[in-house]
Amino acid sequence: MNPAHEPNNLITQVSNKLSPILSNSFLIDGNIITNKESFFKEFSKKLKFPEYFGENWDGFYDCITDLSWITEDNGYLIIYENSFNFQSNDSENWKTANGILFEAVDYWRQQNQPMIIMFL
Repeated sequence: MNPAHEPNNLITQVSNKLSPILSNSFLIDGNIITNKESFFKEFSKKLKFPEYFGENWDGFYDCITDLSWITEDNGYLIIYENSFNFQSNDSENWKTANGILFEAVDYWRQQNQPMIIMFL
């Protein structure tokens, strides 16, 4: 494999290219996400969800479409590495998570704030 195409190099390259456009970038480690609970834990940790996050789908939607605790508001880049891990271990909850992530992208588009989610 070409070193420029290895996952960590791609993540760095994409983040560097988009950082002038999107001020907030988050790397989600899909290697540790195998179910709904670990999905909530990783997103909550990386996006610094508030303490009131109830670790359920409604709470996840509320937080991912709020993000008011993040001071910069030039858009959001979420790089979700190895999302297949969650999909292969818990396909029903993966579908729910994926649907909410797409809803969040649409929500932020309507707010004139870009949210880009990359699945690697």
